[in-house]
Amino acid sequence: MKRGAKLAIIIAGLLLAALIAAIIIVNVGEGNPPKGPDMKNSITYYLQSESSSTVFSVNDKLVTGQIGGVIDSYLTVDGSVAIVRAGTGLYRVDEEGILLIYPAGVERAALSLDSNYILFCTTTKAFVYDHGTGDLIEFADMNAENILNLAISPSGETFGVTVVDENDVAKTYLYHHGETTLRSSDSCIIAVSDDGEFAYYMEAIGRELTGKLYCLKNGDEHLIAEGVSPYFEINNDLSEITFDINNKTYYSVNGGKAKQLVDASILMVPKGCCSSMGGKGCVVLLRNLDTIFNCVYYTTYKAEDKNSQTMDAYDLYYVNGSHKPILLAKGASQYSANADGDSILCVVDGSLYKVSAYSPDNPTLIADMVYSYSATRDFNDIYVLDQYACLNYIDGARSTTLMSNVSYSVVTKDGICLFISDYDDGAGTLQWANKAETGTISEKVYSVEAFAGGTTYYANPGEEDGVFDVYMSADSKKFELLVEQVQLIKAN
Repeated sequence: MKRGAKLAIIIAGLLLAALIAAIIIVNVGEGNPPKGPDMKNSITYYLQSESSSTVFSVNDKLVTGQIGGVIDSYLTVDGSVAIVRAGTGLYRVDEEGILLIYPAGVERAALSLDSNYILFCTTTKAFVYDHGTGDLIEFADMNAENILNLAISPSGETFGVTVVDENDVAKTYLYHHGETTLRSSDSCIIAVSDDGEFAYYMEAIGRELTGKLYCLKNGDEHLIAEGVSPYFEINNDLSEITFDINNKTYYSVNGGKAKQLVDASILMVPKGCCSSMGGKGCVVLLRNLDTIFNCVYYTTYKAEDKNSQTMDAYDLYYVNGSHKPILLAKGASQYSANADGDSILCVVDGSLYKVSAYSPDNPTLIADMVYSYSATRDFNDIYVLDQYACLNYIDGARSTTLMSNVSYSVVTKDGICLFISDYDDGAGTLQWANKAETGTISEKVYSVEAFAGGTTYYANPGEEDGVFDVYMSADSKKFELLVEQVQLIKAN
């Protein structure tokens, strides 16, 4: 998969894999799991069918207010604050309510890692919003015909904007402590440090990126690599960056020359909090982690299952602190990483395995005849949906069948397995399982989703297709009606 493709969290594999896991012996090397804040909250939004207005919830509580129309873009770092665009207006949403930041003309925006600052732009102007003071500051003395890219430093002390001027020259401006300065020409900002003295940028001729990636350190410019694809993952002090060259992933440490990481295009399995920045033709994921190594990466491609049906397949790697990739599995149809990022569960050729980065040559077989699975983040509780539609709880070497005729399951933040049984004519019975104990929650349930801050299910279909009532729970068992008759839409 090219790194420019949309990054998604893989939650369920509905097709069987056709390839067999290939495990190799490699020394993990020294290093601790990445450190950084976990996602503990979630903001969700719903389009009301009758009023065509959008309402929001933070965790299990409905936010006061609403926005008219459909949300066309949405960003959050830790799930407690979101910035959304409706039409071309920009809004900030948190548990206190909905705040209009700018009424119209907004093209793109970025949210700082601490969610306090918003950097956004119209076609020719750039602004910084400081939520702590309520100030809205416009970049001064910036000559722009168009704006290409946005970047916020890790602590929100410096803001970078790349523009194209009337002479079709790409120029990068920095805003730091109340002053806007022109930093460089023929460049496109990727990331910038808090003091503005360290930055990554790509060469840009007019509106086009040339593929040359540079590091600017204490006034000195260093070429990191050429032929770089404009998709980047960076840790929270900017000392580590990954990117692709010819569909192979490379890395750089402290702005040094690029080194190949693996002979494939790989992406970090999402972990912790992340700020998405960038702009036209460029994506930057600034991860709030002290390292983007010592964790699991994946690549995806199309394959065929045993019935010659096209499926998404995944190869899984553990990349250690010495930047050495350890192949954990090939051809998985579903996978998940544990909280420490040093172990995976994966379904390969219809069997579920647990694979540790410390003993990749010795995978543990969990179950055969697997259709899909769900598990707690520590992998202590595993629920397997087999090919006969039976949900089974796995306790070591013992498997207990909990329910038959099950279509889907998910494990919540509380470690509760929610599943839908007897699905027929667009609805089924929502039930819960806590290890081998089970209970019923509701009937006529269309689907269920688990978030970092709560759990939602959709039920009671309306007369219009795709319209349901929304129920929310903080503990995954006791649900309350959140909002009636919403039109299900996909988050951007």
